[in-house]
Amino acid sequence: MIEQVEILCDEICYNQIWRLFRMPLTLEEKDWFENQIQKYDTKGELIQLDNSSNLIKYTHSMPSDESLIKIQNPEEYVHALFLCLLCSPQYGYKVEKMYHEQHFKRGSSGAKDDETDYLLYDEENLPYALIEIKPYDLYKNARVEERAIR
Repeated sequence: MIEQVEILCDEICYNQIWRLFRMPLTLEEKDWFENQIQKYDTKGELIQLDNSSNLIKYTHSMPSDESLIKIQNPEEYVHALFLCLLCSPQYGYKVEKMYHEQHFKRGSSGAKDDETDYLLYDEENLPYALIEIKPYDLYKNARVEERAIR
């Protein structure tokens, strides 16, 4: 499982994409993301791109603690492409076994929530993979690496 996720990350995590988290997309970059999303989701069952209103719409088959309709921005393009890759025949994850942007309570009732980008469930509906997508430069920050190891 870990190796599959690392391989999947290698497909979309090269420096050019990760730097986009903090910068607006050029028209060429936006077209690249949209072409890749359409390549992996040919029927538009997972993602709908609404360029007239600048929105990305996620499938209602996948639960989320946040809205399934998001403004098109670099981070959402990466999330959408990641979902399409996970559900591609190469990896074969079922969208019904995923949770997008799940919030977790920790500590007392006044404590902040934690959130993960994707939580994957196994066939018995038990969580088995928690995925947090971060820009490359932030990931390489030692404090983030230390927290990720825990």
